[in-house]
Amino acid sequence: MPNCAPKYVRRWSRQQSRLDYWPSQKNAAAAMLSTNVRRTVHNVALVPRNLGVAFLLLYRKVISPIYGDVCRYYPTCSAYGLEAVQVYGLVRGGWMALRRITRCHPWAKPDFDHVPEPKRPYALRRTKLGFVVSDLQAKG
Repeated sequence: MPNCAPKYVRRWSRQQSRLDYWPSQKNAAAAMLSTNVRRTVHNVALVPRNLGVAFLLLYRKVISPIYGDVCRYYPTCSAYGLEAVQVYGLVRGGWMALRRITRCHPWAKPDFDHVPEPKRPYALRRTKLGFVVSDLQAKG
């Protein structure tokens, strides 16, 4: 039987093994640049979410104190909406907050209602002011 090895099998050599195991500084710099670009794109994509967070923070500072403590749930509807938008984004978090507000009426039973944990963790972190920024890390 002449050469039975398939053509697509990669032959091992010391040179290839060393290059695959020890990435050069050029490859590390390219990976870091790639991570920085991904982080920047991710932060730009978070702009609508942060606009929603800014609106909710403004509402909580200006309008909410006028109404006083009237919410039947804990946390309050505005705190629930703020956390939902921070965790799930403007569309899904806004939908969750709208559903929560429609459930809040004088005949509602007081209850503890927290924002559900996401099924998979997101690469996000919150700043001290409550805004959401990317927390992407370099692969490795």
